[in-house]
Amino acid sequence: MRRRDGAAFISKLAGLPEDVTGHVPRMTIIGNKQILIHHPERLEQFTDQDVLIKLPEAKIRITGKLLEVKELMPSEIVVEGTITNVQFETKQGKCFG
Repeated sequence: MRRRDGAAFISKLAGLPEDVTGHVPRMTIIGNKQILIHHPERLEQFTDQDVLIKLPEAKIRITGKLLEVKELMPSEIVVEGTITNVQFETKQGKCFG
């Protein structure tokens, strides 16, 4: 059993969301000033107006003004600034934004 399948099984058995026990990407947005991306793959692009973060099966593009990467860790990326748009992109195209 792969680790991801095992985490999903344990989550289901315990009645917990998979993101609690696995490495499922999760995004937390606090107003229009801060966004936390949990379990990213990597930071692909960064300027003070555009941040692109790679996830296992998608990308998140954050646009705004005076954007800064405040934390860059294997388990979490924190972006702060004036966020004007968050776009979720999959291989099939843009989902929302």
